[in-house]
Amino acid sequence: MAITSTIGFRLPQGGKSPVVRKTRYSRQGLVSVVAWITLLGICFPPIDISPGFVHATLGRFVAILLLVPALIVLKKSGRSGVASDFFAVSLFTWMLISSALNGGFKLTVVAEALEFLGAYLIGRAFFFGPSNLQAFVQALKGITVAVIALGLLDTLSWRNVTLDSFGIPPPLSQLATNYRFGLMRATSVFENAEHYGTFCAAVAPIFLYSERGIRRILYVGLCFFGCAFALSSGPLMVLVITTALFSYDRILKHDSWRWKIVMSIVGALMLAISLVHEHPKEWIISHLTLDAQSG
Repeated sequence: MAITSTIGFRLPQGGKSPVVRKTRYSRQGLVSVVAWITLLGICFPPIDISPGFVHATLGRFVAILLLVPALIVLKKSGRSGVASDFFAVSLFTWMLISSALNGGFKLTVVAEALEFLGAYLIGRAFFFGPSNLQAFVQALKGITVAVIALGLLDTLSWRNVTLDSFGIPPPLSQLATNYRFGLMRATSVFENAEHYGTFCAAVAPIFLYSERGIRRILYVGLCFFGCAFALSSGPLMVLVITTALFSYDRILKHDSWRWKIVMSIVGALMLAISLVHEHPKEWIISHLTLDAQSG
């Protein structure tokens, strides 16, 4: 049913004028642009674009560049603070203080701290609410497919194709571990295989809860393939735990006690390992990693 406004003209169904809808769509477009710029910056190969006095990648540059716009959006939105705001600002402050107290003030640490805080504020400002989150997920899906495809190219070609193309040498610490089980460890667009695997493990939970049906299986399956190409035990373990907890959550979604059971089981296992083994942390690392020496 059309609604007649107080100034005499008829509004479309739902009570939204064309101006309001146009404004809403333009905001969605802005959020999509920010999502693509942010994710492209994060997932761009780590080439140094610094002026010389501080190391800066494109991802760090984007995070710092969008920090002020994010603060403006947050101020105009009028949203109240949440607990994570306190912890984010505290960590940012501690990064600066701890560096100053251990070796003096360093611009590199300032850039790293601003990169962290900028990325956090971008998420808080632009990707708040279902529609904005959906715009972020749409961009993330495209980026994830591209990143994993480049990882597969590494594995098939037996070299770090993307890094080699940009003239980025692998870290010295990775030269001895670039192969595992006779296979090339993929790095895709990241500095090392661990970072690539961590990316796949981090985006998988987002797809688990944002996608449905066959699309969920497709994108989470891609993340598993990405972790497999990286041959990194940490991300693989995280991905397995994440998927298991998601399945558990869905099966018992109507039972409020389900998480109390999980925490009780985890606590009992940690206590048992601590009682049986003299060095429980070392035992866990050596038994839950693909390579105990680098675990």
